[in-house]
Amino acid sequence: MVTGVKMCSPIRTELLLCLFLLFLDALDSKYTPRVILPATGEGYVRYEFPGPQEHILFLHGQEKGTLYVGGQNKLFNINFNSLNQSTVIPFPLEVATGYKGRCDVTVLHRYDDSHLFVCGTDGETPQCYMMTDTWNSSEKVSPAGISPFSATEKAPSLFVEGELYSTSRLYKEGNGKDLRRSWGEKKKVWMHDKSRKDPKYIAITSVSRKDDPLNDKIYTFFQEKNPDTSPDADPWISRVAQVCKVDQGGSRSILHSMWTSFLKARLACGVPSENFFYNRLQEVYVLHAENWTDSRVYGVFSSAWNMTAICIYSIKEIDSVFTHSQFQGYSGVIPNPRPGTCVNNSQTLKDNVLKMAKDHPEMSDWIQPIVKAAPFMISDRHYRKIQVDRVTVPCQKSHNVLLLATDNGLIHKVLEVNHSPFIIAEIHPFKNKSHIQSMILDSTTKKLYVGSNYEVVEIDLQSCEQYGDGCEQCILSRDPYCGWSNNKCAKAECAAVQQVEDGDLSHCTQIPKYKHYLSQRGNPQDRQLKSIAPLSTPYFLSCPMTSHHASHSWHHNNRTIDCQFSKSDCLHLIERMTPDLYGKYQCFAEEKGYQRLVTEYTLVPRSGTTALSSKVQFLGTIILLMGLIL
Repeated sequence: MVTGVKMCSPIRTELLLCLFLLFLDALDSKYTPRVILPATGEGYVRYEFPGPQEHILFLHGQEKGTLYVGGQNKLFNINFNSLNQSTVIPFPLEVATGYKGRCDVTVLHRYDDSHLFVCGTDGETPQCYMMTDTWNSSEKVSPAGISPFSATEKAPSLFVEGELYSTSRLYKEGNGKDLRRSWGEKKKVWMHDKSRKDPKYIAITSVSRKDDPLNDKIYTFFQEKNPDTSPDADPWISRVAQVCKVDQGGSRSILHSMWTSFLKARLACGVPSENFFYNRLQEVYVLHAENWTDSRVYGVFSSAWNMTAICIYSIKEIDSVFTHSQFQGYSGVIPNPRPGTCVNNSQTLKDNVLKMAKDHPEMSDWIQPIVKAAPFMISDRHYRKIQVDRVTVPCQKSHNVLLLATDNGLIHKVLEVNHSPFIIAEIHPFKNKSHIQSMILDSTTKKLYVGSNYEVVEIDLQSCEQYGDGCEQCILSRDPYCGWSNNKCAKAECAAVQQVEDGDLSHCTQIPKYKHYLSQRGNPQDRQLKSIAPLSTPYFLSCPMTSHHASHSWHHNNRTIDCQFSKSDCLHLIERMTPDLYGKYQCFAEEKGYQRLVTEYTLVPRSGTTALSSKVQFLGTIILLMGLIL
């Protein structure tokens, strides 16, 4: 946490640098991934595109393990259960008959059990189609206000009960982005022009109330130009807005065919005691619950000082602000019904209600996170995408896991526990470094799908063997998907040993720690290596860091030697071999009181036998020399 206030220069650039340094105090080991899972490990299935796709868009298929992917002039139906059953078709269908334009898929929704709603740029003249999911026919639909004109333009949309809500520009020229009910059986409704200032829409979601359908709502999340134009103010602020699903627009004289229930409020994410905030909303994930009041909103924010924050909000709190807050810039008597209230027939609302809804849509109160004092997570990583899973194991406590995509193509698997983050693992999804273009979670199968320009990867979030083969290693992972049962770390079940809250190892103590480790490793000789180390030559020993939360050290002749770290190894460099440096070297890792022997070397003079190649010895020499030169 922030320990105090550092004095800053009034010059804005120095102030931002000061704020950056202020938050470095908050970045401790809990923001370091415990383990790093390489792309060559277990739990990956890969589908390679036949050619690079500059922009891709995901949609879950009808069957588990299938995924629709919109690309450039193509629609992919990928079957990760049997990749050879995957199919590719041209998009739009005219491509197959000589169409030569470029069409990037920008909208991809399921309409019903047999139809997809798909839009593409078609140059800069968007086209939308209602297609059968067997690809054999399509019907054109007007793209106005539905499809963006460019694949790089973010314009989220949503299908709810056969109605399409969209946020795209209506015309190619101009900045006017609107929330519209743009297609379906209900009346088309759009925004009043002055309701928001140059919005950048981030996400859109529907929240239904099973026992109160009149109050079903659509929520949008967006950035908006900051009305505060002072030099030190961020030019953008973040908002959430509501409209009622039943809204049919106002009377013929006021807000005709426009939302009468539109209200907006500012999203607060920062440290109020220090009076600064993360103002630029980047991404949103809504974790829906059976009871709408338990639903949560996870927002990824960035700042002017190049940091990222995650803030978590309650839908119940958002609704409460829209229901009870004062209206910004209004001091009169609030009419009845209160503006923003969902009513059966909005076209019969009185003029004073409609006029207030038109002129004062903003709430005075800000939407505060569940924990108001500080963001849930602060990082110097640049997170760009987020998915969240509710992990519920029989007989175990439920936990939420955040899956955060970085701007350099990595995934952080983050446990949310006691309003605090614990980074379980850093997942490397791609064999070759690449940016993440799209990401989607299937919470029913616990599979995460991640796409680059070249491939889509299915990641099994329940692949637990990668944490190690001992009880302690499994428990220390604190991964709610995993538990210790049947003498292995595996998908968690009712009888599995889990200590997700704090990684308490007491349940593993019935087996002596060192013997327990050996019992899982097989023959102890398998991890003992002998190597020739010629006199007067440099040499190095390498010990893999299986946990970055553990302290590693080397032991030789009753002395402890600190590591010289590389990115993934604990190294011990011997500048020049002498007779007293021969013998046994053991590398130990210690974490939460549990000490584990990771690897063991015995260095012998030239007359000994070797299990290490001269190539490795040469590499060690090169590393040492480079270190001496630098």
